[in-house]
Amino acid sequence: MSPRNHHLATSVSDASWSKFVTMLEYKAKWYGKILVKIDRFYPCSKTCHHCGHVKEDLALSDRYYTCPNCGELIDRDLNAAKNILDEGLRNISAGTVDYTDGEGVRLACKHSLMKSESHKSLACG
Repeated sequence: MSPRNHHLATSVSDASWSKFVTMLEYKAKWYGKILVKIDRFYPCSKTCHHCGHVKEDLALSDRYYTCPNCGELIDRDLNAAKNILDEGLRNISAGTVDYTDGEGVRLACKHSLMKSESHKSLACG
């Protein structure tokens, strides 16, 4: 792929992602929910959801995350999803989240942890 085509492909990808986020914002507002955005450079795949260790040498081909600090072994995508959830919850608890139309919001959130499985749930709105 030539550099020119690469830049075009990147622009198309960015435009598609932007459209997707716009649709999510619309649906969140429609249902009275909050869309929480996290920093695009947050290392969600490289961070251990269990202990917080950041593994710098994680290759894109690695499908499992093995933490050298605590020994946690987990599917890479599941690890990233848990980190994204935790980061979103941190943003909410820090009061840095607004409704998608920019108006401030006071949150009444319920955050629960199920003992049998380590899944977290969040209900806001």
